[in-house]
Amino acid sequence: MRGLTDIHNHILPMVDDGAKTVKEALKMLRIEVEDGVENIILTPHYRKGMFETTTEEIEWKFQKFREIVKNRGIEVELYLGRECYADTGLMERVLSHPSFRMNESKYILIEFSYHDEFQKIRNCVYKMVSEGYHPVLAHIERYASLHKHIGYIEELIQLGAYIQVNASTILGKTGWSQKCFCRKLLQEHFIHFIASDAHDLQKRPPNLRECKGYVEKKVGIEYAKEIFVHNPQLILEGK
Repeated sequence: MRGLTDIHNHILPMVDDGAKTVKEALKMLRIEVEDGVENIILTPHYRKGMFETTTEEIEWKFQKFREIVKNRGIEVELYLGRECYADTGLMERVLSHPSFRMNESKYILIEFSYHDEFQKIRNCVYKMVSEGYHPVLAHIERYASLHKHIGYIEELIQLGAYIQVNASTILGKTGWSQKCFCRKLLQEHFIHFIASDAHDLQKRPPNLRECKGYVEKKVGIEYAKEIFVHNPQLILEGK
């Protein structure tokens, strides 16, 4: 299966805790291409007090990096987004500039604290949807409050949230508990996106090909296509 899209990663170099150099970022891109990835939405962190690279710097580095990728002949389409931390300033930032959205669409990749309670997550989803946006909840397997009841996930989806999990979690590289949780979500078809959340070449490298094969075996080729190809295409097309 080709035509894969990675909607969440930290490959754009020197803007957050992801790729430290252009050289490292290019190696990560080549792994993605070898894995059958044709589209990548680069999603550097924004979190007040921790990751505050300006919009202007990120956009400038994105354009420069895209030029380098093109000149090196790496066949992948690059788009820009952000991984936005859910705090009191989230809505203001989203409204202030289109780069906080994924490919300037209505989709917004949102990260929560590991310790946030379900009600906070639910309230954030409700607010974003009420304003006309499509919240994509980043690496949802990390939020302990959502492990308590799988019905919470269903409620968030019914409100208008989209669920993203990390490939490494599906593959069991972050612990048995999170893997089992993701297996339940797969079985219920509650996962809309699986992304690499790649940060580097060693500890958190790109890994979509391995994960795609696992998902195909567990829940079938058609659902895998929905997760890795069809749903991401909706973001790229702004639908």
